This record gives sequence, C-alpha cells and structure tokens, in this order.
Amino acid sequence: MQPQSHDLVLLDRVHKGVDIKTHAQILFGGLQLEMGPFYPLCIDCLNATRTGAAAWKVFRRVQRAFHLARYVEHVAPLGGAMAECGVFQGFSALLTCRVRQGRDPAFRGRDQFLLDSFEGLSAPVTEDMLEYSGEGGGVTRRPSHAKGHFAVGMDSVRERFGDFPEVGFIKGWLPGTLSQLPERKWSFVHIDVDLYEPTLGCLEYFYPRMMPGGVILNDDFSSPLFPGGGRAWIEFFDRVGGSYAVLDTGQSVFMKPSFAERAV
Repeated sequence: MQPQSHDLVLLDRVHKGVDIKTHAQILFGGLQLEMGPFYPLCIDCLNATRTGAAAWKVFRRVQRAFHLARYVEHVAPLGGAMAECGVFQGFSALLTCRVRQGRDPAFRGRDQFLLDSFEGLSAPVTEDMLEYSGEGGGVTRRPSHAKGHFAVGMDSVRERFGDFPEVGFIKGWLPGTLSQLPERKWSFVHIDVDLYEPTLGCLEYFYPRMMPGGVILNDDFSSPLFPGGGRAWIEFFDRVGGSYAVLDTGQSVFMKPSFAERAV
C-alpha cells in the first residue's frame, strides 16, 4: 500500500546520484548567524549526534536548523529558560546549546531542558492517521510510524552534551512529564514530537508561561508523515486566538507579543 501522495517517492528518485554536499554548500555555505558561519556549525552538530536525513528532506533539514538557530539568537537577550520537546538523537538541542554558547562562552546548559520518552514515539491517535490507497482502490487510515519508532536511549544522548553538563534531561511520555519542569518563564520552546496529543499538551503547558517576545517553534506543522502535529497546532490556536507564522519549511512559529506591541 502506498500513501495517496507520491511526492516522497518522487523526491527520493530525483535525488538518486546527486552530489548532495555540493548542492548544500552552494545553498547554505553563505548563511551567517550573529556568532559566525552557520553551515559548519550545523554539520558539526549533525555529525556529533550521528543524525542523518532521508533524501527527500536533506535540504529542508538544514534550512529548518537555520531557522531554529536564528530564533534562538533572537530571543537570547530575553534570558529565560529554553526547552526541546522531542529530542531524538539531540541534533536540534545541541545546535541550540552551541548557539547559546556562541553568545555566552560561559554557557554550560543552565535553564536548557530536554524532554523525551527516550523510548520512541507514543501511541498515535485518530488525528495522526494518514490515508493509504490499496490496489483495489480502497482507502485505509493508519499512522506512518508505530509506537516506539525513533527510540534512542537517554544515556547515549546525554553523552553528546559533555560540554553542557547543566542541561536538564526529563525522561518520560509527553505531556505527562511537563509537570516535572521547574516553574520558569520561557523564551524559546522547540516542539518536535510529531504526534497530536504531545503537541497539544506542550502548547497547553508552555503557551501561558512564555515571556513577552518568546517563541514557540513547531517542527511538524505541515509534515507529510505526521499530520497530527499540525492539527494540534491549528486546534490550539483556533481556541486561544493567537496568531502565528508558517514557514516554507513546514515549521510554524508563535511569538508572544511584547508589552510595547500590546500597547499599540
């Protein structure tokens, strides 16, 4: 059985035999952060966390990482805590730490929190289902990945943060473990949990605790494999009435208005 959309199959075929590194260097080699060149930093974090990417999203992974790094730089002057919800192998979290260290060489991970089951995905629900077409023309609904997919043990991930011993690791199923967080005001939250229920739970927890000017970045707003992340985001912001941006990479971004903006 195949997904009704053939975009992923097409991109895998198109990229066969392509010199991905040359294209990536052309596209991203000139990108700059406030702390310096972005692309070498990105590659270093990918290698350090042993993170790869499927052919169809190899370029988008780098572009998404650049967006994340720029938002981290933007909110860094606010202070406040930062959280990564959905850690997997630690790439985005390590990149965040490196960017924070680039602004503050004394940064050792304080008020940086990493939350994950470290046992893979939680159980998908109805909102996470994709439609698949069979040979006889029938359509079935099932998730793209089962519970437990993407499992990486916490100890192996923690080893990759040796330069940041003060990073806080919280193991367990989201959103249940959010209650273990210390009460903080948050300047940046990255939600990359793929599925409907943990995405919705993270929004419900962090949204009222964001600092003015703080950012929530959702990695899965328009993921072709994980529709639940986008459905939860839309449902939540329809309910609370918040405005957000949607990026070409499929990420969505909420930025809490500052006091000055509210007064206008």
